[in-house]
Amino acid sequence: DKHVYLVMEYIPGLSLYQYLKTVPLWRINQEEVKRIIKQILNAVHYFHKRSICHWDLQLENMLLDSKKNVKLIDFGFATLASNRKLNNYCGTPSYMAPEILIKADYSGFAADIWSCGVIFFVLLTGQYPFKSMLEKDLFKQIQWNQYTYPDFVDEDAKCFLDQIF
Repeated sequence: DKHVYLVMEYIPGLSLYQYLKTVPLWRINQEEVKRIIKQILNAVHYFHKRSICHWDLQLENMLLDSKKNVKLIDFGFATLASNRKLNNYCGTPSYMAPEILIKADYSGFAADIWSCGVIFFVLLTGQYPFKSMLEKDLFKQIQWNQYTYPDFVDEDAKCFLDQIF
């Protein structure tokens, strides 16, 4: 009655961010990227079906276990959303959807999918779609959807990402 016990899985691996820093992009094959993206989409679908929005999906909040399976962590901003519109300003700037930045009412589910798009862009290209040293410039790029692909990104990947953004 007096204690709350949390039982959590110990993941001795790296975050997806740390993993990408240690492995050159050219050494990550497309099949591995597809497998990681599929796992992320399955996890997001799982909690969205239960009306949960994560609100802080980012490479740093995804761990890889010893078999390179993705584990989502840090549900500190998570909320039960069902179909109601949200208006909280929260998340990590590089991953925030435009509607959050302009402080409009928005779908938490759509905001999570936008963050997934940023993650997938990084997995496929090795760089962030929106980048600036100044936060106000970063926000303008996000709001105006200003990003470019490196030359090596194939048309299927561009089509996939363009549907998210």
